Amino acid sequence: MSDPLNSQSEWLDDSLNSDSPSARLRAAAWIKANPEDVPVRVLIRAMQNESVPQIRQVLNDVLAARESLSNATQSDSVSQELPSSRGSVPELARLIRHELSPPVGWIRKAGSREVSDFKRSATNDAINRLERRIDALVALIREGSDLDLTECSLEHTLRDCWPDLTATPSFVPAPDLAGRPAMILTDIGLLEVLLANVYQNAIDASLEMEEGRSIEVSWSIVGERFWVRVSNPFAGKQFDVEDVETTGISTKSGHQGIGLALIKTASEKLGYGFKIAGRSGVATFILTGKRN
Repeated sequence: MSDPLNSQSEWLDDSLNSDSPSARLRAAAWIKANPEDVPVRVLIRAMQNESVPQIRQVLNDVLAARESLSNATQSDSVSQELPSSRGSVPELARLIRHELSPPVGWIRKAGSREVSDFKRSATNDAINRLERRIDALVALIREGSDLDLTECSLEHTLRDCWPDLTATPSFVPAPDLAGRPAMILTDIGLLEVLLANVYQNAIDASLEMEEGRSIEVSWSIVGERFWVRVSNPFAGKQFDVEDVETTGISTKSGHQGIGLALIKTASEKLGYGFKIAGRSGVATFILTGKRN
């Protein structure tokens, strides 16, 4: 005898991934009627893949209701003496997703009409990265939110997160990898937020140099841990991470510390550690963490 729960789950998964808008609409209607029977991650993934604004709105409303329930449950075990500003955090997270998800859907819909083989295009990849960035920012805002852990290739993630289409750094795996695949279990969206800011700092700092602008990204797996190193030239002699945290500076001039704050918050959320230092005109960022 077949398991009715598994059958329902398979129907829902097939319907949400169907090419037929009417099938996805029926699935959204079922989700609206049974909001507690759908995992939050299923809702998020459905929103990421949905191009019809009306269906995205239904999914967003259910997701907002689920998150409100989660926040209410968590508040039972939290002191009532919280700063008043914290009360706006869940609403801010919902606002970000509510306002940005539909426009992303419109971009996806336009791209699918105008780009041949859209699902395999760089445009589709860029939209997926944007959606993951939105989800990661929501996760950073909401305390206690679960990580969306996925096994991925560290090398592919490091390469895919590079933001500058006009130049490419040197991607150099550590010699001790000896061709071994470097696989890690991580929240790719949060890791992308972290790496995007690390990379942008390196790019901006190197652009201030008249020559010797090369950026190097290296990585390795040691036992149950991994490390990533990003090195770039900067206009100065030396600094340490304490200088950055104290003054709000970084390896680029005029920086106000926002990127570092995001790097720090994302690292803490992922359970990773990092170091930043500059010596002899070369800035080095090192990220370390558990493989899984």
